[in-house]
Amino acid sequence: MPQLTLEKRARIILLLEEGYTSRQIAARESVAQSTVIDTKKKFLLTGSLQNRSRSGRPKLFSYRYERRIVRYISTSECSIAIDIQQKLRIIDQVNVSAETIRRILKKHGYKSKIKCKKPFLSKKHKRQRLLFAQTYKNWTIND
Repeated sequence: MPQLTLEKRARIILLLEEGYTSRQIAARESVAQSTVIDTKKKFLLTGSLQNRSRSGRPKLFSYRYERRIVRYISTSECSIAIDIQQKLRIIDQVNVSAETIRRILKKHGYKSKIKCKKPFLSKKHKRQRLLFAQTYKNWTIND
């Protein structure tokens, strides 16, 4: 649910001081009656209309910084989270864990996968494969 603007909170407090009921104010300001009551309680408790500070640790990276991390992967500038971690530590002097970087990449739709091991194909292998294909290209199912 979106927060009330400071102007709307001020109007609610002003109308309460003028003697309007919470039901009348709710209808007039197009908010729920409980919102009017909560605004009144908060104003009486703090004496202010400002938002209280949020609990919890603030985010380390902004959305723009997150996109930069994603760009490191998408442009193949870095291939794993540890590479990004080292790059951030050197260039931006930001100390962040590789797990945080993995979480950001996951949030933006990237999944971690282990590369499949594929045998090395030498020129000899490729020649033999081509020769096999040319030899048996006209065979049918019965052959």
